[in-house]
Amino acid sequence: PKGATVRIAAPFMKVFRDGSRGLRIDNPNEISVISSGKANGEGSERQLLLEAKNAGNQLVKTQKYLSAMEAYIGGLRSAEVVPTILSNRSQAYAMLGDWGRSLADAAASLTIRPANKKTWGRYQNAMEKLLGGDQQNESIINHVMPFEVDAQANEADTKGKDLLGLKNDGNTAFQKQKYAEAAKLYTSALVSFGETERALLSNWALCCLYSGAHLDVVAVAAASLRIRPEAKAVVRLAKAIYSLGQAEMCVKILEQTDKALFEGTPATKERDELLKDAKATMKLFQSDDKHFPSRDL
Repeated sequence: PKGATVRIAAPFMKVFRDGSRGLRIDNPNEISVISSGKANGEGSERQLLLEAKNAGNQLVKTQKYLSAMEAYIGGLRSAEVVPTILSNRSQAYAMLGDWGRSLADAAASLTIRPANKKTWGRYQNAMEKLLGGDQQNESIINHVMPFEVDAQANEADTKGKDLLGLKNDGNTAFQKQKYAEAAKLYTSALVSFGETERALLSNWALCCLYSGAHLDVVAVAAASLRIRPEAKAVVRLAKAIYSLGQAEMCVKILEQTDKALFEGTPATKERDELLKDAKATMKLFQSDDKHFPSRDL
């Protein structure tokens, strides 16, 4: 369709008989429609997000992880409401002095919508409050981890409301300086209506994991968890942390996550195996330290 975004796995440039240039595609399976056009309203935005999710999932099935990543990212770039809610919740947490969650929400919003100046300001403000401008003294990873393992939508808040309605309710509470209530309303909006964005982020993290881009996994999986906690995203985050040589932090993430999140999910086995490996690695390094005592320099 006109205005659509398509992806071609193996494009071949060709000069046609009339002298014009074009693309030759020998295998129809090598072309896929990523989105049918630009978003024009919230309903259209939902459609583009779902199209991107479906296109990316099909590419993952054929192990075309880089192309799948592009599909997921392309879909997320059309999102406006969810990154705005994350940014607004970041500011609500800032007003409450909860700088860890403020930073985590700003980082999640920027993962979806990286060019927003207001959100960058909130991110930098939270960073300065947490680290005092010195990023060398403390791992920033410790501050992008917070996610609400018990986050649930309040039925009284969500009854008869849609995503924009809950966003507006949160904005109204914020304007009245009811910051905790605003954060609660924003959370209800994300948990109730942010599922597609959460899935796109989690699937993007999976592709990064398969591609060995472990730092990207940390950022993207953490962003997914700021929308709604989900077992697969926790495991993907922990796997990336472990692959980056942080066995202790991997154990901390898995043990501090409520086990109820994993109940009845395929991620339970992955969690248990990863936890076992990470603890064995920690034990190995502790044993090595005994043989090589530290010395003052």
